[in-house]
Amino acid sequence: YKYEEKPEEEVKVVCGMLERTVGALNYLSPKLEFLVFPSGTKAYGIQIPGGVFQPPYDESMGPLPDDYQRTLNYPFMRTILEKASAGKSWTWCDIRPDAVIGFVPNGSAFNLTAHWATYLSLYRLIEGPEAKIPFPGSPAGYTSLYNEASADIIAKLAIWASLHPAEAGGGQIFNIADQAKPESMQTRWPKLAAYFGLEGVAPVEDGEGDVMTPSEYIRKHQGEAEKMGVKGSEVFKGQFLDTYGYYLDFDRQLNLEKVRKAGFREEVDPNASWFKAFERFKRAGMIVG
Repeated sequence: YKYEEKPEEEVKVVCGMLERTVGALNYLSPKLEFLVFPSGTKAYGIQIPGGVFQPPYDESMGPLPDDYQRTLNYPFMRTILEKASAGKSWTWCDIRPDAVIGFVPNGSAFNLTAHWATYLSLYRLIEGPEAKIPFPGSPAGYTSLYNEASADIIAKLAIWASLHPAEAGGGQIFNIADQAKPESMQTRWPKLAAYFGLEGVAPVEDGEGDVMTPSEYIRKHQGEAEKMGVKGSEVFKGQFLDTYGYYLDFDRQLNLEKVRKAGFREEVDPNASWFKAFERFKRAGMIVG
């Protein structure tokens, strides 16, 4: 993946990367058996204000309206994989999570976990233990339903699919999340804050006072963390992540019935997934311990 300012240009760049990759695999790996393509819930239109489809989202939904469909990488990438796998010994599937929770050792693009880990750890350092930290979003964003997926559960599904091509191949789409039960930030945010010794509270509503965005707060106080030898995590497009709790103000939970019927039934506690990622950021010296 490579971000481009113009969506149509991003489609060209990303599709070119995939074409070269599968072309090389077809040439160099005659015994290739399976390929996993990770997409996401933009395919269901979560980037469109208010959403498009009625949740829970299932794999049969789509396509999006033409103006949005042509700016989306996924359908073009699926076509590339369909053509590249035709007549070959290998098959593939499309794994579709919503927000991905996980550790990266650098400033990965659009990594919400790194962004919030940096913000929450700095807030604890500057404001002290038990300080109240409002959810960075709107009341609707605070209560909307969703279900996130950890990098671990995505990896486990990818491995399972690769070992079960008969059940998972043929370009099938599979929604994936840590658990089938949807939750909201109203239940998640207090637990994420509590991990850092803070009290996570509801968002500040319009007219109730000015609150810095996570990016603004990080920029203002990053020097304090650096004095402690913390190298930080410079998340690319962090300012976009500041809008996460505002533009995602509608229910967008995933239906996991298809992947369960196929045979993958593992679930994990989403809170534990966040905490595991936070621990990894700590061990890497990227947030205040």
